[in-house]
Amino acid sequence: MQLALEYELASDKLIGGAILVVAVIVLILVTVFMWVPPFSQYATFVAELVVWLAVVALMVIAGWIGWTIITTAAPPPLEPEKPAQQPSSQPSQQQPSQPSSQPSQQPAQGTGEQQK
Repeated sequence: MQLALEYELASDKLIGGAILVVAVIVLILVTVFMWVPPFSQYATFVAELVVWLAVVALMVIAGWIGWTIITTAAPPPLEPEKPAQQPSSQPSQQQPSQPSSQPSQQPAQGTGEQQK
């Protein structure tokens, strides 16, 4: 099991490295074909190609999301939780204490004033 996990991590890093290398190469090629004079005659074509590829990539991602939503089964509905019933032999709460005959010196809730 450990070996399979290490293999998955290694293959993920390999894929990530390949994506990084391809991205750098494409960036360099687009820059050269857009700005270096002997190749700048292709600048319009390269710009159109980059825009077209960006639109295609976005539509592929949107299609993938749509396909995933269509083909994924809906999760089962959640049932409301029922309150846990406690055994009657044990008291569930302590008895509230009797109110004292002395006035409280704590501020009243919401007013910020002391009670009298």
